[in-house]
Formats: sequence, C-alpha cells, structure tokens
Amino acid sequence: MSRVAGPKKRFLLGSLLLGIALLALGQGLTLVHVQPFSDYWYGVVWTGFILTGDTIIGQRTGACLLLQRPRELLRMVGLSGCLWWGFERGNATLFDNWSYAASPDVPHWLQWLRSCYFFATLLPATWVASALAALLLKTQPLPQRPAPALAGIGLSAGAACGLLAFAVPQLSLPLVLLSLGLVADSLSLLLGRPSLLGHAKQRSLSLVLAICVGNLAAGVLGEAWNYPAHPRWSYEVAYAGDLYLFAMPLPGYLGYAVLAIDLFALYHLLGRRRRASFPAGHPYAALGL
Repeated sequence: MSRVAGPKKRFLLGSLLLGIALLALGQGLTLVHVQPFSDYWYGVVWTGFILTGDTIIGQRTGACLLLQRPRELLRMVGLSGCLWWGFERGNATLFDNWSYAASPDVPHWLQWLRSCYFFATLLPATWVASALAALLLKTQPLPQRPAPALAGIGLSAGAACGLLAFAVPQLSLPLVLLSLGLVADSLSLLLGRPSLLGHAKQRSLSLVLAICVGNLAAGVLGEAWNYPAHPRWSYEVAYAGDLYLFAMPLPGYLGYAVLAIDLFALYHLLGRRRRASFPAGHPYAALGL
C-alpha cells in the first residue's frame, strides 16, 4: 500500500492535528465541567477520534475515507443518526431499557440537535475502530457468495432471539442486539453482500475478531472519557454483576462488540451495492468498503 505525498500529505497532517486538538478539548471538557460547553464533550471527543483514526489509516496505507470516500463518510454520519433515532424509538416503545435525564435549562430543540450530533458519530467511530484493528491484525477481505441455507439458520436464530426478548424482558437488550445482527447479516448473506456469516462459512473469523477487538478497545476508551464527565452516562444493570471498569459493568463492554457487529450488518444491508474502492490489502476493503 502506498503512502501519500504532496497536498494530500499536508491535508492528512492538518486533519490529524485537528483530530488531536478535538480529543484534547473533549478530554478537557470532561475534567473541567464548564457549562454549557461540557454538555458537548461526547460529540467533541468522538469527532476527534474519527478524524485521528481515519487519518492514521490514511498515513499508513495511502488511502482513507477523508481522501477517497468523503461522501461515504457523510453518508455514514446521516445513517448513523437515523439508525440510533430508530433504536431510541424502538426502545421507548417496546422495552424501556435506557432513558435520559432532561436538561431543564436547555431548550428542547437544542437538546434534539445535540442528540443528533452525538448519534451521528456512532457509525463512523465504529468503522474507524474496526479498521484500525483490521490494520493491526492484517485482516483480508474474502469473496462473498449467497448461502441460502446458512442465511435461513441465521434468520431463524435471529427471530428466536427477538421473540425471547419479549418473554424475558430483563434480558431484552442483549437479545434484541443479537436478533438485529443475526437478521441483518443473514439478509446480507442472501443478497451476496459483505456478511460475517459469509466469512464464518469460509472458516475465517478474522473480520469478526477485528470488529470486536477494535470496538471493545474503543468502548474502554469511551468509558474512560465518560467516567469523569458531567453530565455522563451511568449504567444500572441488575444482571451484569458488581464488577465495574469506570462506570460500566464489565459484562457491559461486550455490548460494544455486539453493537458494532449490528452496525456492520445494517450498513451493508441498507446501503446500495457498490464496487470496492479500496485496494485488496486495505483495512477498509476488509470491511467491505
């Protein structure tokens, strides 16, 4: 994989410096608690993470989303916001697994815009974390072929998890995450799109490992940012035990890996089928971009 030079190299250097500056600013907002600016720490640090991570990939490989696929990055931002608002509506309607404390001193419209910004960082950050791990693990893409029998098994298992979520409401969150990932990935497999089940069929778990490792690491980093912040996310999960790392129960970190798998599957299922634009050895190519 080639390295960048000339104007592109200067562009990546600027993006890297901006990303590091946003990481530093966001970290400062979690520690200093200057209102109302500290209310935005989450979006600031994750924007910094996306810029920094994607730039590192570009500097190492000569290609990244910012340079080669800026429209794709913008599409990720839009789809990320839509997906998480969908998750919010589904949770509020069916399960009530999480909720937010309102900010009485912030207008409702501004709270909504702030949430849109926060939600928009989720999918790009997931892809960058996965690609960084794929770069380290040297994950390679595999050809994807429809596999109706395996897809049928995945769809059945996903439907079973979804039904079980209603029968065992205290476990509804992990069951719904499993159901969503299995159904979306199975449908992608039927359509011949990038699929983790397709990789498993070819006896390769390297892509699953890259997605899980990358996003577990990102989850720990995110919780380290979250812990001293105000406001911050807090978690009360009765079945998760009393062992915590920062504010998150230890078993809860598995949710970062499962959610990342869900987002991978949903992204490929909902997106249009396209030709790969990254070279075969590139970490984004391993992820199906």
